[in-house]
Parts: sequence; structure tokens; C-alpha cells
Amino acid sequence: MKVQFFFPIVLTVLISGCTHTRHVSTAEFDAVNKTIKGKQARIKLTNGNVIVGRKIQLVKDSTLWIDRETCRKRSIPTSEINYMSFQKRWRGTLHGFGIGLLIGGLIGATKDNNSGSFIAPDGSIASILIFGAGGAFYGLPIGAAVGSKEKLIIKQTTTQAELVKPPSMAKVTSSLTLRSEALMISSEDNIRAILQSHGFYDEQFNKNGKGIAHQYEGKAVQDAPVILDHLTGLMWMQGGSTKALNIKSAGKFICKLNEKAVGGFADWRFPTLEEAMSLMESKTLSDDLYIDSLFDPKQQEIWTADRYDYDHRLSVNFKKGGCFTSRAAHCYVRAVRNL
Repeated sequence: MKVQFFFPIVLTVLISGCTHTRHVSTAEFDAVNKTIKGKQARIKLTNGNVIVGRKIQLVKDSTLWIDRETCRKRSIPTSEINYMSFQKRWRGTLHGFGIGLLIGGLIGATKDNNSGSFIAPDGSIASILIFGAGGAFYGLPIGAAVGSKEKLIIKQTTTQAELVKPPSMAKVTSSLTLRSEALMISSEDNIRAILQSHGFYDEQFNKNGKGIAHQYEGKAVQDAPVILDHLTGLMWMQGGSTKALNIKSAGKFICKLNEKAVGGFADWRFPTLEEAMSLMESKTLSDDLYIDSLFDPKQQEIWTADRYDYDHRLSVNFKKGGCFTSRAAHCYVRAVRNL
């Protein structure tokens, strides 16, 4: 097979592997913020977790960003960041031009006497120039599309900062703290263990679960109907999306909640499996659902933030009385936030 056939593939691999690494200190944060303005970046934490966000702002104590999926404003102590990376299109374009020129020139320097094509490399200077120019021509758009990775390693500081909380409500001390960060829960045994540890009822995984004694309070916050659970320290939307959505559209729904600051808050998110299952009652109540009648009965099956694998989200169904590994391609959204 002709070497020219592999040219675009080799070029793409080489360009995507180009990484420019540098260390940055707190004194350089202002310059870095200008560089990453408007870009989406991956943040690698010291505990190994990876965050993908946009509108990132590095400051000495805490780093702020907007979550890619839900548009939720978030923060983390800068001391917990290992490095962040993002793509530079202009540098990728230059890399594409240079690498394409080099590979094309090398192809032009070979001799292909068996080729039946009109233009074949013959090792002459003209061949090197022609194929080099062709390589650069291909390399420019590939480089612009792929980009070159910029990796910024954050010099660690000793200063720790608490996560930034929305200023509109005082901190609530709850007697039951549930996990709020998304996880990959990759087996039914893990699901069962989580539900049993909290005593949550599930028709399939924990039929002996009794649920929890909620401390619900329904109210309207800036005309937004919400339900507070003082036991778990969570604020739930009383309703949610008016129709079932795929997961991409569900993320956009929460983005709009945060962009509009519904209820005066911009930190709405998907509930974790534990949080969503905390709403599950051990028997059906009104509307034949396993959820308190304070909630809108329309949202019978809701998305969670947790994944079963890379292709499937976990959902919670209040009609069936349990959680599922994306049994349906479309579910409703009931957003939640911490008090």
C-alpha cells in the first residue's frame, strides 16, 4: 500500500501529540487567565480526578470555572490542581504546516517506480518541493482542527481555601450528608451496596429499605417553587423539565436554569444516585408514585449525574420504584442544589 495513503493519519497523530508544557506560579495567573479566556480546558486534580470546564479563572486561593455539562459555577482550592490543559489552534496550525512540510518532503525524496499515478515521488528536488508543499497544504487545516495542547502545571501553594458558596442563603447544617460529586458506578453490586448503606428502598436492589424521615419544606424562592429537605441539606426543584429529554438536552436544560439564575441561584445540577434515591419512598403515595406528593408527579423518571459506563447514565424511576442503568433513552430532569 502506498505511503501517501497513510499521510493524513500520520500527520493527525503527530500534531495531536504535540504538547507544550510550562510551570506557572501565582504571579502569572493574570496572564494565564487572559490566555485561557473563552477556552474550554481540562483540569487534572491532585487526587487524579479530571474536571472539564470553561470560563476558568485562576486566583491565588481558589480557581473558578463553569461546568461544561450543567453550566454550574464551581470552585476548588487552587492547591488541589495538578495541571490544566487546553488546545491552541494557531499553534496547531503552525505544527501542521511544519510537520506536513517535513513528511511531504520525505515522501517526495523517495522513489516510487511502481506507481501508476500521474505524479509520483522520484527523489528529485522538484519532487521534494511538490510533495512538501502538498504536505503543508494538508497540514494547515488538520493542525487548525486538531490544535496543539498547552499544558500548565500549577506550582503548589500552601494556602487552602473553602469552596465558594452562593451568597444568597446561609449555610445549613444537615444531619444526613449525601455524596454530591458524580461517579462511575460500574456494577449492580456497587449500586446495591450504596442503597443498602443508606437504607433507601429499591424494588430490585433493596426491597427491605425503609427510606428516610424527610424534613421537607415547600416554598417559593424568587417565584421559583422549590422543596427544601432539611435532613439532607438539599434544595430540589418542585417540578422540572416538562418533557423527557435525552442526556444532552437535559444538560442544556440545567444550563438554562443556571444562566437565568432560577430562584436566584446558579449552581443547579443533576442529583447523584444517592441524592435522587433519597426521595424514594418505601411505598406508593399519591398518583401511585414512590415520592412525596409535594413534588410534581410529571417527572416520574429522572436523570442522575452518575454513570454506569461511558455510554449509560443511571436514572431513578418513581413509578417503578427503583434505579436503572438508563432503561430509557429519555428521562425528565429534576435539578438540585446544596443549601
